Amino acid sequence: MLYCVTNRMKEAPKKPYTIKEAVEHIGNLGGPRRAPSDGPPGVKTVWRGLQKFYTLYDYREMFDFMGQV
Repeated sequence: MLYCVTNRMKEAPKKPYTIKEAVEHIGNLGGPRRAPSDGPPGVKTVWRGLQKFYTLYDYREMFDFMGQV
């Protein structure tokens, strides 16, 4: 679900990505797009990204429960 949200796709990739890539995707949810030379996202950005991801996950569960997804 994380990959689909951050890349705006309906299908997840066949190969799972690494923890580093997952943290980068969460960081993208938590803040603006960054330059590649900036390094990994900070704690605050990851925290914001996790909060947004949990909210999106809750909505998905709600729609699954209602049979709309």
